[in-house]
Amino acid sequence: MLIIHPFGRLGNNIAQILKCLSYSLSLEKPIKISLIRLKNKHPEFLNNLPEYLFNYDDNKNILDKFWKYNEYTNLELQEKAITMLKPFLNYNLNINDSIDFQNTLIIHFRGGDSMKGNHLINFKHPPYYFYKKIIEENIFENILLVIEDQSNPIIQKLVDNYKNIKITSNNQYEDFKIIMNAHYFVNSSSSFSSSAILFNNNLKKFYTSDGMHNYRKNFNNVNVIKYDLTNYYNKKFENGKEMLDFLLLEKDPFLI
Repeated sequence: MLIIHPFGRLGNNIAQILKCLSYSLSLEKPIKISLIRLKNKHPEFLNNLPEYLFNYDDNKNILDKFWKYNEYTNLELQEKAITMLKPFLNYNLNINDSIDFQNTLIIHFRGGDSMKGNHLINFKHPPYYFYKKIIEENIFENILLVIEDQSNPIIQKLVDNYKNIKITSNNQYEDFKIIMNAHYFVNSSSSFSSSAILFNNNLKKFYTSDGMHNYRKNFNNVNVIKYDLTNYYNKKFENGKEMLDFLLLEKDPFLI
């Protein structure tokens, strides 16, 4: 039996389930998977999941984080895993503010440790000019920033420059559900957003880049717009201040 051990936060653990599921599905006889530990870790969100998936048990208990099982997450296997998991997830928002998803661009910002020390350099959050280009090349009645906290200085700069922007910061489950319900969504450098978008049934436009966390999915009937941030992601930064200064640039310095 495969036993998934909780690792990190919700986005990481949803990715774990998909990778473990894909691995099990890659075998001739899918091995039984225990989801009990993850259900206990996220009871508010994963309460509808069964305690076990599949029936075949090879009598070997493997406790793992399944974080590095990328070789098993080809597109076909992950699509099967997404299809299996999707019916058990709760899409119903509990937050009071109603969101007009049909007329709102949703932008997610990862915060927390990703804005501190070496994490800041390693996460490579998209720069301000990435968001500026998206907002000014498209017309949206509303723009909603889904944030963990306000540690990313781009958040305040966007609020200062665009009058139709609002901010929402909820618990991780409500933010995950907002992304699952979005019609127009800007990805972030986070397994949280990249995991949530896999289960979205309403997505019309998806703004992203190859340098971000992008789990495999066949986005049928979705207009996927990829921005080339290759030079940015390849750029080396000496320290956090240099990185923060770059994040606030209004124009892409790599364009001639």
